[in-house]
Amino acid sequence: MAPADVGALEMHMAGKKLDGKDMPEVNHDSVTLASYYGFYDDEGNGRFWSEGQVVTDPADIELLLERDAPLKD
Repeated sequence: MAPADVGALEMHMAGKKLDGKDMPEVNHDSVTLASYYGFYDDEGNGRFWSEGQVVTDPADIELLLERDAPLKD
């Protein structure tokens, strides 16, 4: 694992977002994207979601929250 990956993993394990802020409590079965959102992960794989897309996978919800993705209230 690259040093940058280790740092991100340590923040994740500590309940921190990528910006170092605390992760919000997740009490959602789903979240809805307020606008298009995407990024390329460390392996170069694209992760993209469409505006209005309903996300139900817990791992994806956590990832979106961790990265401050634009979500509808």
